Amino acid sequence: MRKNTLKWMCLLSVALAFALSYPSRAAADDDDPPSRVARLAFTRGAVSFQPAGTDDWVDATVNRPMTTGDKIWSDQGSRAALHIGSASIHLSENTGFSFLNLTDNVTQLQVTAGTIRVRVKRLGDDENFEIDTPNLAFSVLRSGIYK
Repeated sequence: MRKNTLKWMCLLSVALAFALSYPSRAAADDDDPPSRVARLAFTRGAVSFQPAGTDDWVDATVNRPMTTGDKIWSDQGSRAALHIGSASIHLSENTGFSFLNLTDNVTQLQVTAGTIRVRVKRLGDDENFEIDTPNLAFSVLRSGIYK
């Protein structure tokens, strides 16, 4: 009898420990990266990349995933293109670009210098797409091409 009681108490304590740790696992799921990232689809010339949280610039490589905080610079005579779902972003020469926010429902781009061309093929009802420039910030409200 004592052996069965000890066995049940061990099982109960394991189940209780698992149940108490479950909320922290659910909270940790909120820290997961978004399921949507941008992809550097094309580069020509001297295109540099700075990953978020670093001070070092490196040569940009095609198919590099990009997310919040990542920066790109296309130098004199250079070009780059990125894809995010159904949207494409083309950087002209001497253009500084970064992602201020990139989540499942929010795309917030920043242009610090130069020119970009953004083509949005589809925009969901709950999706926000914003472009920030040195002079203004605007939200894309419908599909189209924006420069």
